[in-house]
Amino acid sequence: MGINTNEAGSSFDDLVAKINKESGEKGYTNTTEEIKALTFMVDGITGKLGAKDNTPEGLKVGMRRARQFTYAGVMGMAGMSALMETVPVMMDYSLKTLLKTTPKFADLVKRASDGQLANPLLREFTQILGKGEEVLVASVSRATRFEASLEPSLTRTTKVDELLGKVSKFVSIASGLLPVTALLRRISILNYSTEWFEAATKRGQSPFVAIRKEQLGISDEMQDRIVAMMNDPVNGPTVGDDGGLVTMNVNKWTDQEAAEVFIMSMLREVTQQVQEVDLGSMNYLLRSAIGQTVFQFLSFPLAALEQQTMRMGIRAANGDAKAVTKLITSSMLWGTLLYTARVQLNAAGRSDADEYIKRQMAPDRLVSGAIGQIGAASIFMLIIQMATGSMTGNSNAFTPPAIGLFNKAMGLAPKIGDEETSETTLNTLFHLAPTSRVYGIHQSLNLLANSLTPDK
Repeated sequence: MGINTNEAGSSFDDLVAKINKESGEKGYTNTTEEIKALTFMVDGITGKLGAKDNTPEGLKVGMRRARQFTYAGVMGMAGMSALMETVPVMMDYSLKTLLKTTPKFADLVKRASDGQLANPLLREFTQILGKGEEVLVASVSRATRFEASLEPSLTRTTKVDELLGKVSKFVSIASGLLPVTALLRRISILNYSTEWFEAATKRGQSPFVAIRKEQLGISDEMQDRIVAMMNDPVNGPTVGDDGGLVTMNVNKWTDQEAAEVFIMSMLREVTQQVQEVDLGSMNYLLRSAIGQTVFQFLSFPLAALEQQTMRMGIRAANGDAKAVTKLITSSMLWGTLLYTARVQLNAAGRSDADEYIKRQMAPDRLVSGAIGQIGAASIFMLIIQMATGSMTGNSNAFTPPAIGLFNKAMGLAPKIGDEETSETTLNTLFHLAPTSRVYGIHQSLNLLANSLTPDK
């Protein structure tokens, strides 16, 4: 539909006309908001959103640069947050599947002489889905799974923009965000394919309970058709000597509708387990130049409310509570470990490292820090921060990140050069810079601030 609309505009117009006609027949008098949401998604697919944004070009350029500067300044340890998604990628599948796929993890990074992934199954689905190659994609675009589609390219760019783009790309890779994302999505592809193959060929059924199939867009009738294709000895999957899955061969399936549904279900699984903010989780405000700046980084927890929190809640309420409980408890354990590791990394190089660790590992901070690592709980942590901030006068949760950095810089200005300049002041100043929170650089700046104020 997006392609047809881009070429002629008729496909979407026909859809809107059909919606208006059928809604009128059924007594629905107001479909304005629904049509507006559909229009937004089609505009996003066809690239018209930027053209419809009436923000002055100079302001767009300034805000885009502010967002890139902020991203480069605060996302230096984003890879640790991405590691939290190891839990759904691994724990949402059976032990039998993990025993089959874990020995293949070495294949996740191996490449053949042609530059393609050596594992045939991964090669098949990374090409079809366009996922699992995030590091490669970042070399030719500004795509980010946090902000829903590409940065607007309708505004002018200069050497400044090129530099900011390169710095942001460096942070995305050096922080581990893109490598971890690519690795986890490859694991998700491997696990999802294997889970289906084992259930279809060994038990003649889907591996999932009804509610999970429904969330993946697979009906009972379509399940049977997918299972039939996986058991097709001629056009079905290629099986290895050990009986394991080598390739799914979806392009050879005679039931192409079943193939398309299976591919779409895998895309949903991969981009929900390793969350990607998409147009379905956004609106015109959040995607506008002003919205992207004011709500920078907030689109991810807002999308998590739909893609993770509500999805898991619905699964728990409809017969999949055991699996959801396993995910939540595993996430708490993994979140505690990652929060502890983050505290240790932040403390390295500080003169008050022991005191800092003791303060950050206090029970209340440990619990909130562990929960804050969990994507499904991120929206609740945001609400708590906003509630407590409104009571204590702390506006950090309300302040756009770019403005927050500016306010910090202005607050530090009077203190710089003062005889009483503290290690904390220098530390805060140093960490306003792009790349300052990247592993290694962050600790080096801690050490530098410590050495410049030996007696403080």
